[in-house]
Amino acid sequence: MTLIPVRLDLMGENDLNRNMKKEDNSGRLPVEANLNLQARVEELEETLRAIKGGDVDAIVVSGQHGEQVYTLNDAGQPYRVLIETMNEGTVTVGADGTVLYCNGRLAEMLGVPPNGLIGTSIRNYIAEEDLTIFDGIFKEGLNEKCQGEVVMKAPDRTMPAQLSLSPVHSKGLNCVIIVITDLTKQKKSEEALRRASEDLESQIKERTAQLQDREKDLEIKTHSLEEANIALKVLLRRRDEDKLEIEKKILLNIKELAVPYLEKLKLSGLDEKQKTYLSILESNLNQILSSFPHRLTSEFLNLTSTEIRVADLLRQDKTTKEISELLNSTPRTIAFHRNSIRQKLGIRNKKANLKAYLLSLE
Repeated sequence: MTLIPVRLDLMGENDLNRNMKKEDNSGRLPVEANLNLQARVEELEETLRAIKGGDVDAIVVSGQHGEQVYTLNDAGQPYRVLIETMNEGTVTVGADGTVLYCNGRLAEMLGVPPNGLIGTSIRNYIAEEDLTIFDGIFKEGLNEKCQGEVVMKAPDRTMPAQLSLSPVHSKGLNCVIIVITDLTKQKKSEEALRRASEDLESQIKERTAQLQDREKDLEIKTHSLEEANIALKVLLRRRDEDKLEIEKKILLNIKELAVPYLEKLKLSGLDEKQKTYLSILESNLNQILSSFPHRLTSEFLNLTSTEIRVADLLRQDKTTKEISELLNSTPRTIAFHRNSIRQKLGIRNKKANLKAYLLSLE
């Protein structure tokens, strides 16, 4: 039920006398006065029907002593008790923004006595920066239900509030009922949640940055380790190459400088003692050679010094002509040595590339 004041203009004695003086010679009232009285009667009957139907909570009576408000105690009383005890503020506002009624909760929220609110403008309790927003909401609320949020002001504080507006149109009266919910706790909770979210986001960003820095450091260390690994592989490969080169030189020196003289000594008519020494020397040489790769010793010891030099130049991708020039020989002689090398290596009648085969022996 809505608090709706109904205005009644009751006829006083002077008004009645003036109407009576308008009687014509027949003793009847003129038509105009009759119609006026009939309209007054209809208005009173309509008011009585509204009162009986429970549509009216208060009556504003205009009389000799001015306007007086009379409230009705009827079935609407529980409704008014509900309004007064609810946790939300409630206010009835006229179309011009005047407060017609408010409950005790709203007065408590705004820190103003209820009598101090009634008759004032609702805009007085809206924060200045939100007046434009409120005016838009209020204009819409005059025609249809709507909601909005504004900041309301009290003498000692401001209060974020949600407004729920419902229009009331009855008996030519246009007003708006506004239910006001204090959002202070909700806003504080939202602010606390926002700060917690920002703190968490900040921690996540900080942690992410730390992880990214660690990842960069790990990438740098990994790259450095890869470079060191590559360098180590290069060094190991060079070491193996140097070792192989040294072994080849030792084998070539033994083949060229020692073995020929051993063969000559065997044919020089040595006595038994000398043959024993020669045998010991040859055994020691073989023991030295046994420490080298088997393929080197088994393959190259059967080649002559010239054939070894030709084989080495073939591994370096030299042509027959280039080898002949380097060794001050003829291409035909070099071709002969190539055939001899193939025969000693056992690939003379095979479809094997001599250079590739020599490289495979390394």
